[in-house]
Amino acid sequence: MSIAPWTANMRRRQIDRAIVEIARQAGLTAILMHGANHDKWYVNGVMVAVPRHREIGGRLAQTIIQQVKEATR
Repeated sequence: MSIAPWTANMRRRQIDRAIVEIARQAGLTAILMHGANHDKWYVNGVMVAVPRHREIGGRLAQTIIQQVKEATR
């Protein structure tokens, strides 16, 4: 039985590191603002919200990473 890549949960720390790395590779800076329920990352003027949970579902993690990649274009 194979597992689709989006079904694996990710730790929030992994997502944070991925956001910083994607921005760095594009020559941009990622700015983190802490909110009550979400952390807000600003990449190239685009806000990406990341829930403040230890683990984030794979599908949501994939969407967050995709939003960051689109912001770097």
